[in-house]
Amino acid sequence: MRTIHHGVTVDERRCTIVGLYDRIQKRINFGVAICGPRDQFARKVGRSIAEGRAEKHPTL
Repeated sequence: MRTIHHGVTVDERRCTIVGLYDRIQKRINFGVAICGPRDQFARKVGRSIAEGRAEKHPTL
């Protein structure tokens, strides 16, 4: 698993991106978690949300 914590998005929100390599299908699945305007950025929470999205509903 590779995790990237991006500082700020275009509209001033923070995000976390997780990439998981699927050895069977030989591809990388991505999951993204973006903070809402009123959310406090927390790496651990963002990583958990993004990892779950990469596993269940991957973005290619």
